[in-house]
Amino acid sequence: MKQYVCIDIGGTEIKYGVLDENERFLTKDKMPTEAFKGGPSLLEKAVGIVREYLKLWRVDGICVSTAGMVDVEKGEIFYSAPLIPDYAGTKIKARMESEFGLPCEVENDVNCAGLSEAVSGAAAGSRSALCLTVGTGIGGCIIIDGNVYHGFSNSACEVGYMHMEGSDFQTLGAASILASKVALAKGEPVHMWNGLRIFELAKAGALGSSNSSGTGPSSTGNAGNGTVGNSSTGTNNTATNNTGTNSTGNSGPGTAAGQGWVQDATGWYYVKDNGSKAVNETGRGFLLD
Repeated sequence: MKQYVCIDIGGTEIKYGVLDENERFLTKDKMPTEAFKGGPSLLEKAVGIVREYLKLWRVDGICVSTAGMVDVEKGEIFYSAPLIPDYAGTKIKARMESEFGLPCEVENDVNCAGLSEAVSGAAAGSRSALCLTVGTGIGGCIIIDGNVYHGFSNSACEVGYMHMEGSDFQTLGAASILASKVALAKGEPVHMWNGLRIFELAKAGALGSSNSSGTGPSSTGNAGNGTVGNSSTGTNNTATNNTGTNSTGNSGPGTAAGQGWVQDATGWYYVKDNGSKAVNETGRGFLLD
């Protein structure tokens, strides 16, 4: 049975393992990407992973999925966002094959995610599929008849780079950006929040709480001429006469002076120290300003 070293180079972590031809991981691990060190450092990390696995496992080939735009024929990066400096031009396939004498295939990480869904995941058996990933960046992949649609320039469905509101899609909406906004709304340090924690709390129905213990925010201040309901249980109670727009209500327990959850005609929102609106809340989801 053939076995392959699989390496996924993401903007935040490098995940890797040994996979057999029956799609079973024999071992797997991860390490920080340290993208700020640049493309040459990332390549050396990937080479080191293969070198160590060859000491322990019989390997028939190397598979690399990576952030950035990939020339799949040459197995090299031809464009990368500034997140990974000096990554464009990195010749992953050539280096791996010359170093280890094993065949190596390189593909964009989102294309790999889409292909895996088409082969054995949610899109299995479908003629066409669209896969979107929201992580350190935002990426897209189109699968047609079981094959990745690369487009003329190997950049099909690179939706993360779309110009949007003076920036681009992934700068405005990547998971790292959204997690930082949730941290702001919760009044907690950014490093305490990531996509995994947000999804776990959402599944548990606890995302409306102000901290990890599930105790929700509360506010007893006035919203215009209406009285705001107490939401200390993590659920939104109905406020009465909430027709006003005054957002200077008193802060509830656990919030700094001048902060708190209040409600107006647009819904619930969090008031920051400076009195400005930080976030609207609808149910358990967040509509970010």
